[in-house]
Amino acid sequence: MIRFIPIRKSDLLADARGHGAMLEKALTRKPACRFVSLCGTAGDTLIAVLESCGPEEADDREFVFSPLEADSESFEGVSAAVRRRYEADYSTLATFFINRTMWGLFARKKR
Repeated sequence: MIRFIPIRKSDLLADARGHGAMLEKALTRKPACRFVSLCGTAGDTLIAVLESCGPEEADDREFVFSPLEADSESFEGVSAAVRRRYEADYSTLATFFINRTMWGLFARKKR
């Protein structure tokens, strides 16, 4: 089974932390799921894609939506920002723009 969760960019601006928690909660519903991707649309909506899986494969990560503090027009700027997240134990799952600011969806093992 595949599930789609719409996330409005305008809502994300108002409550980025809450949307990360919402994604974590969606992964714990029955049946168990894992995060697959984040798709953008031409409008205000992002789509989180989840796939059902066995309990042993369920996604048990902390998800964080956050602006990517980087020069989004250069390879060096984006890669340096992604490296900083990596060094803090976060994987970069997706990047997208809200207005002219690059944002990311990041995840790490729950502590």
